[in-house]
Amino acid sequence: MPDIDQLKTFVAAVECGSFSAAARKLGKAQSAISTTISNLEIDLDVILFDRSAYRPVPTEQAKALLKHARTVLESEAAFRAQAEAFSGSVEPSFALIVEEGLLVERVCKLFVDLSETFSGLELTIEQTSKKAALKALKTGEAGAAFVVQAEASDPHYHCRGIGFQRCVPVCNSTHPLANQASLSRMDLTHHRQIVGPNDRHFSPNIWISANSAARKTLVLNGMGWAELPVDTVQSEVLGGELAVLNYEFAQNSILYPVDFLTSNASVEGLVMRWMVEQISAWDQRAWIGDRRVGAR
Repeated sequence: MPDIDQLKTFVAAVECGSFSAAARKLGKAQSAISTTISNLEIDLDVILFDRSAYRPVPTEQAKALLKHARTVLESEAAFRAQAEAFSGSVEPSFALIVEEGLLVERVCKLFVDLSETFSGLELTIEQTSKKAALKALKTGEAGAAFVVQAEASDPHYHCRGIGFQRCVPVCNSTHPLANQASLSRMDLTHHRQIVGPNDRHFSPNIWISANSAARKTLVLNGMGWAELPVDTVQSEVLGGELAVLNYEFAQNSILYPVDFLTSNASVEGLVMRWMVEQISAWDQRAWIGDRRVGAR
């Protein structure tokens, strides 16, 4: 059987696209990567990379074995984490804040994996405003938070950019703006805009709510229009209750950076280290939502 180091090297070589890139990722010499892969090919009696081109290209056999290698590595990581949990090195409790609009499927999957890896962990999860999330980090009430567009230089937490949230302008399908093929900035000024405390606005007539669910409810009830996260409105848009506005002056898909914040007091904990490792491997498109909504 291949050892864990061989599998890590194999997976890194495939994912990074070259032996040199894999060497940089694993902190090893390129010759060590090449030797490890060659030894693995001998042990398995399978050619994993076609070396006839400028860069080694994974063979079909390698692609088929890749998912199995990842499964073994995931199991090894879970085994190690559980063993550390039994040794008493895991935090007994952990608090995590998710800003409204960011609790997407990928984040929920993280909670599932977290529960399986640290079965005895007491986890507190809150979905709230960014202001409340930042306050919880600063006071030590939370160890980590998912927020939109954090201040990277704040000394109370460490900030990691992990993706982009896509927002679209929407209104009730019976709203006057819904019937216009394209909208200028001037068109928008004639209708009430529902905004968050820090949102940009185009209309002098605004209603403000820090709660994204409340903003959505106001829009659904015809009280105005708003720029809202795709994940929170896509079912209503596809179902015909809401209409996406078409800006003539800009794309109607607006991207905002999503950040994972860790409190300075929690960065050394085992649960925190595990979460950072998992999140660092995420696809940055986790918050893009259904591409049929607001596609231009």
